Amino acid sequence: MDQISEIDGIEYDRDLPLFDGDHFSGVFDPENPDARKSLLLEIFGLFREECGSRVEAVERFLGQAADTVYRENIHFIAGSAANLGMARLAGLCRGVEQAIIVGRTFDLSACRVALRWEYESSCEAFSADPLVR
Repeated sequence: MDQISEIDGIEYDRDLPLFDGDHFSGVFDPENPDARKSLLLEIFGLFREECGSRVEAVERFLGQAADTVYRENIHFIAGSAANLGMARLAGLCRGVEQAIIVGRTFDLSACRVALRWEYESSCEAFSADPLVR
């Protein structure tokens, strides 16, 4: 599957990049790629650890989307993904947050599948990027 199906009630741009390496332009000393790689890998490891457990929590969630725990997990993933340049994962989570805020109904099961797919795909894209190879 190249991309996840559209989820009724959730709006996000599926054309955004999984990972945008330009997100880090100007942040690191171009003369020291080893330091950049080391720091990015450390940050990415923290992301995988912290967001991976949040994705799992969303997958196990059996309540309503408006539940505080659900919203907090989605919000955490959105911010963390945005900080790493994982635009599409962040966009999905922001779309879910927006749907919750305005009271729009959506399919939680489809959202779980999309979240896992976008998370795994974004992590693969990050790992394959020349910035960290």
